[in-house]
Amino acid sequence: MREGLVLLHRRAQLSAFAQSYDDFFGGDPAPVSDVTAALYSDD
Repeated sequence: MREGLVLLHRRAQLSAFAQSYDDFFGGDPAPVSDVTAALYSDD
């Protein structure tokens, strides 16, 4: 029972974080740093 509540609480935290992220960026993708762009470039 306790582990189930921990998992439920964690999922609620992640959901709240995702919502605040969307609210902050207004639904647009977050900006990508130059380093990240270089590491994951399609070249």
